[in-house]
Parts: sequence; structure tokens; C-alpha cells
Amino acid sequence: MISFEFDDGAQKPGVPYRAIFFVNGWHYGKRVGNVGPQARFPVPPGILDYQGTNTLAVALWALEDTPVNPTLKLVLDGAFEGGVGAVTKNNPRWAPRAGVY
Repeated sequence: MISFEFDDGAQKPGVPYRAIFFVNGWHYGKRVGNVGPQARFPVPPGILDYQGTNTLAVALWALEDTPVNPTLKLVLDGAFEGGVGAVTKNNPRWAPRAGVY
């Protein structure tokens, strides 16, 4: 079990910024720095490819002139032995769409 976690670090609490992020082409979360408490976003097996390459895209914008520099880190929530076996991932890889700019 793995999560992505925003860490605002030493910034004053409630810095107004917004961020959205995508994991392997899936819109996976939205962070509103000065409103919501959610900073951790769990990503289940099947979205992340544990044996391959993953793509993470983040759009971050500040809503004031205050500098914004949160970090986004990958956090291991827990490791368990057993389960249902290997999880197959059949999601198509991201590729640019023709004619869309």
C-alpha cells in the first residue's frame, strides 16, 4: 500500500495554492493548501506498476504572491505478506493524442 503525500514543510499553514496530480494518466488527486486537510492520497495496486515505469504529472499554481514550494513524496503505508497474488495491470500507457494541442 503506497500513498502520495504533499508536505508543505516549514511554510506557514494555510498557504493558498492548488495542485492536481495524475498517476499513469489517471487524475488521482487535488490539493487545496489553505482549505482541506487531505494531504495524503493512497494509490492502490493496479494504478501503479510496481515492476515498471510510472508517470506522475503535477500542476501547481499559487493563488497569491507568496512563494509556494510543497514537496510531493511517495510514502509506504504498509507491507503485508499474503493476499490474492499478483495484481495484473492492463491500463493503457499514456500517449499524446493526435490533433490535440
